[in-house]
Amino acid sequence: MVERRTPADRLYRQLKDTGVDKGEAEAIAWAASLPEPDRPLFISADRGARVAAAKQQVRAGDVLDLVVLLVENCVLLKETARAKLAPWADREQQLGRPRDLLPFDFDKAFELRCRREI
Repeated sequence: MVERRTPADRLYRQLKDTGVDKGEAEAIAWAASLPEPDRPLFISADRGARVAAAKQQVRAGDVLDLVVLLVENCVLLKETARAKLAPWADREQQLGRPRDLLPFDFDKAFELRCRREI
């Protein structure tokens, strides 16, 4: 939580004023208030919020970026990730699916994201 009348609170209000959702604005402001090596990765399905986070030097990604990091760090098996994200192949199941990966092919999407720096 961002404390009132702090630099993080000012940033939170600025982010909200630019259209960033209240919860995402607070998460970005909180993360930006931490020293660089301790800042968490900001994950959001909202591209605008990710851009706002990046402008504050907060690393940002979407759900697929998080899945790639989990697989690369041996927290999640790639086969499990493939199975859990299989609904994204169905156009009706779009919640959280990256818009730039249509139609959704897990292996192709995973490989593209492995090469992306977040």
